[in-house]
Amino acid sequence: MLVAIDTNILVWAIRKEGPPEKLKRAAWLIHELDDVDAQIIVPTIVVTEYLRPYAHQYHAEQVAVLESRFNIMPFDVKCASWAARLFDRGQPMREKEVEGRRNLLNADSMIIATAYVNGAERIYSDNEDFRDLAGTIQNWSVMELPNIAPDLFQL
Repeated sequence: MLVAIDTNILVWAIRKEGPPEKLKRAAWLIHELDDVDAQIIVPTIVVTEYLRPYAHQYHAEQVAVLESRFNIMPFDVKCASWAARLFDRGQPMREKEVEGRRNLLNADSMIIATAYVNGAERIYSDNEDFRDLAGTIQNWSVMELPNIAPDLFQL
């Protein structure tokens, strides 16, 4: 199985920054995907967003950590064509008054396009606008960050 993850899930699972419940759920998702031998795609646009808080001298180290665990996929010409199509679809879906709307839509379009073009069967995100845009691709699974399965021994 080939799946992709959005930036929020990568940050919560690997960088471990964010609300405690999201950290647990993202780590659980990565663990569950590992258990079923899923290959996880991380688009290069996600890597860019992931690296932003790190000083430049730590980028190579962080990229090495990501490359050891995930399939980092580049944004190429095929991805560009899909991203442009997704951007057009997403324009009416996003509120015009929101500052940075075009930049967010552009980044979301590039991430989704990279995952789709590189064969991901599904993509995971905890962002509703992102999932709505990804959902415009027919016959493609768009997944919310799942809840942790209950442990029968902790009832």
